[in-house]
Amino acid sequence: MKIFKRIIALAAAAALSVTVLSSCNNREPITPSKKDNIEKHERENGLVCWGSSLAYGAYGNDMSIVNSIKDHMMTDECYIPIVNMGVPRETSKTVMARAGAVDIVVSKKITVPEGLEPVEITFAAKDKSKISPLRFGTDCDGGMSNVTIAGIEGILSVARDSAQRTEPKYYFTRKTEGEEIVIKKGERIISESMTEYTNYIPIVCIGDYGEWEKTSDLIKQQQAIIDTCENKDKFIIVGLFSAPIEIDSEMSDKEILAAQKKANEAFDKAMTKKWGEHYVNIREYLCSDEAVEKAKAQDVEFTDKDMSNIKNKIVPDSFKYDIDNLNGYAYDIIGDIVYDKLVELGYLYN
Repeated sequence: MKIFKRIIALAAAAALSVTVLSSCNNREPITPSKKDNIEKHERENGLVCWGSSLAYGAYGNDMSIVNSIKDHMMTDECYIPIVNMGVPRETSKTVMARAGAVDIVVSKKITVPEGLEPVEITFAAKDKSKISPLRFGTDCDGGMSNVTIAGIEGILSVARDSAQRTEPKYYFTRKTEGEEIVIKKGERIISESMTEYTNYIPIVCIGDYGEWEKTSDLIKQQQAIIDTCENKDKFIIVGLFSAPIEIDSEMSDKEILAAQKKANEAFDKAMTKKWGEHYVNIREYLCSDEAVEKAKAQDVEFTDKDMSNIKNKIVPDSFKYDIDNLNGYAYDIIGDIVYDKLVELGYLYN
């Protein structure tokens, strides 16, 4: 399937891999205002945001959905823990694997030595889907560094010179010395990310980097992450700022616009039908008067093209870092509406 946006994104991937921790802008985040007349109730165990780039946030600074929500909670004196489990450019299947929704198994027998020497390890998703965790090493590991395999606690790592390749080279290093042991093919890898947050409320932000074809497939993936949690009734689903579309070089701008609008509307309709009040339509909100006014208050400038896109409910370039990623302003604003949804559903206050 020819997906124009994905082709452009792949062309930019190499550049993003070296700039993921560099600044995308230096402007100050939006300061949240304190909510009036709210009561704290018995605290939840925590909130965890699962996803790829959409969950991770703006490249090179701390502007993200999670940090925006955290700012709101601190302002309102709500000290429930919130964790960002977003890793840039991970497919939905890799995020699912980190969350424990897809088992990760050893794909070739290895011998773990008595000492603390690293041993090369190969693994795969049990359902045969393509997964590639740890692409940014321990700087952004998504909870995949600390693992247990066949009862042995250790560190999973990736060779720095192979991390951005199609097939990264991985190593397992046991944490304490012990007897030499053979780990058989098919043994499950259990990571910290799979066990630490099962009693947290999930904010699910997957799908922005592929590994799904139909919206119904993405819905099943979202459900799989929810199913890893102890309380399956409390969750937030964050939509995409632009639904993927199939286009070719012969299509006119008008035809592309029509196709994008149709895809966006169909995507959000399916999400709303499935998730109801748990769904946050970030595309629609970023195109709202409220979002535009918030951004203008932070000196964001909108071009005529931006305003035309907003009229057609297409997220403008002023909210984008590049074609496939949002900027810090967008994340702050999305954080506002996700926080409001958490309050509306009674997850933070009575």
